[in-house]
Amino acid sequence: MIEAGHQDPAIRVGNLSSTRTFQDARDAVRAYFLLLEASAKGEISCGDYFNIAGEEAFQLPEVIEILLGFSTRSDIKVITDQERLRPIDADYQMFDNTKIRAAIDWKPEISAKKMFEDLLNHWRSEIAKGRIPLNR
Repeated sequence: MIEAGHQDPAIRVGNLSSTRTFQDARDAVRAYFLLLEASAKGEISCGDYFNIAGEEAFQLPEVIEILLGFSTRSDIKVITDQERLRPIDADYQMFDNTKIRAAIDWKPEISAKKMFEDLLNHWRSEIAKGRIPLNR
């Protein structure tokens, strides 16, 4: 939106002091498919549960820096918006995917940086086609 001139060059954020893991949806879909196959073959029990989780953790300011690094604009400002702050927020979110890795020989293949770049390019393409998302 900013690159296309539909929005002021400012990103409004909430709490950036946490660390989070990121997972590409394409890897998650592949994991679901492999779980379905393993279940159909009787290799995993019905009702068993798994963490389909990424392995790359980033502090949220790092994510913003990565995305800004992909941008064609150099004038984008990051603004903390008090209305986006939550009364309680997780400082660290990292999940253990050991069980699923062992059960179906799965691991994330798409790096978080590739995911961020692909996501940004997807929205660039959509906006170029006139498909403007809601601006919050």
